[in-house]
Amino acid sequence: MTASDSDIRATVLAWYAAYKDGLFGYLAALLGNHADAQDVLQGTFVDLLGKGVTVFDIRHPKTYVYRMARYQAFSLLRNGRHVLQGDAALLDAMPARDETAAYTAADAASWALAQLAPVERELIVMKVYEELSFKDIARITGSLLPTVATRYFRALRKMRALLEDHNEHT
Repeated sequence: MTASDSDIRATVLAWYAAYKDGLFGYLAALLGNHADAQDVLQGTFVDLLGKGVTVFDIRHPKTYVYRMARYQAFSLLRNGRHVLQGDAALLDAMPARDETAAYTAADAASWALAQLAPVERELIVMKVYEELSFKDIARITGSLLPTVATRYFRALRKMRALLEDHNEHT
């Protein structure tokens, strides 16, 4: 039995519905702005539609989709087509806070996350915000599981040090 175009479309649309919100948050944190995150998100699912019947051979759709999006995001970062302008652009991608409100722990975490390199930032986002397992992160990044765990804990230490230093100066 051959899969029809409508079966393929239905499968990709189901994946889009299931993964779009988390994937968009991951991409916005990684790329530093919503426009690039939206472009990569859409490009990922357009590419999936182009794969045709091979989508039915994908055993771990979430990790596959994240890996495709990650590849496109890092290609965008390497090619310099994005408009990331240091820490301010990443903070713009985060939810805005009320300027009159007290500085919160979430604000501090967003600031510290913005200070990390993209590879460090993606590990924190995938593990903490997306609640992915180290095994899934390893599949997405193409890294060994111990490497992922080590890099994650190093990124956490770096983020903690940034927060401690920042708190001393505020």
